[in-house]
Amino acid sequence: MSDVVVRRTLRCSPQEAYDEWLDPEATLDWMCPRPARCLAVELDPRVGGKLRIDIEEDGVVFFVTGTYVALDRPRLLSFTWWCSTWTDPDLETTVTVTFDPDENGDTLMTIRHDMLPPDLVERHEPGWRRIAAQFADVVEINP
Repeated sequence: MSDVVVRRTLRCSPQEAYDEWLDPEATLDWMCPRPARCLAVELDPRVGGKLRIDIEEDGVVFFVTGTYVALDRPRLLSFTWWCSTWTDPDLETTVTVTFDPDENGDTLMTIRHDMLPPDLVERHEPGWRRIAAQFADVVEINP
């Protein structure tokens, strides 16, 4: 198994970044790496709460589901991740997002997607990079 790690400096506070990740309406704007788009987002941000993201990409509709495993505002959130397009129906991975303030008042966001099979790393690494960039655009325009 492999991990994907993406880091991005954001011009906002850790609290603002953290809260954006748990806002289902806001998540519609940035969660899917374009040209894919989110059709619907359901979030129950509590440990044990579920999440679901319905996605359309190239005319194909699929979904991601998971369960929140850690929530520590404004420092960290973590959830499981399973995608309906994966060939292994038993594969469950973990996404952990951390928010660390820096000396300039900005935030270093780190997205770590753990336990991916090597063949899925190629798809998820560029996807998380695009998501991080889209997220930065949203929080920096609407802090």
